[in-house]
Amino acid sequence: MTENLRYFLVKKGASVEIAKEDPTSQLTNSAIKPEVNIFTPEKSSELSRETIRELLSQQQGELLIDGYIYEKDLGNVIDPDFTTGIIIKIYSIDGTMVGECIIGSFYSTSDFEVNQIYASLIADKIAQNYLSYSEKWLGLFKK
Repeated sequence: MTENLRYFLVKKGASVEIAKEDPTSQLTNSAIKPEVNIFTPEKSSELSRETIRELLSQQQGELLIDGYIYEKDLGNVIDPDFTTGIIIKIYSIDGTMVGECIIGSFYSTSDFEVNQIYASLIADKIAQNYLSYSEKWLGLFKK
């Protein structure tokens, strides 16, 4: 999904750089980061404003795109049943969240064509709302 999103953003004229590792591990000395359970309210998977500002400063970017995909396989081999959710958050250079995109679907992201459709939809939304906002982008999409 990351590369598809990057492709469609570049096609829209954005300059995109993908972080190669987890942003919280880039900014801390700890090599081992505990797993974050998105269903536990006391353990936030959100990036702090300081982390966002530091990442954008390091990469000389003006927007940070963060997000995740969740997928649940509820069916079986004969009758597959998927629930997929894609959550994208967009942050400005001061660490403020300026936008959010949520896609829910019954199609798996493992299908390349479906993956392309999701990435294209997200890139269109981002380009419509933020491409004129900035010429430099930092694309960050957690794998």
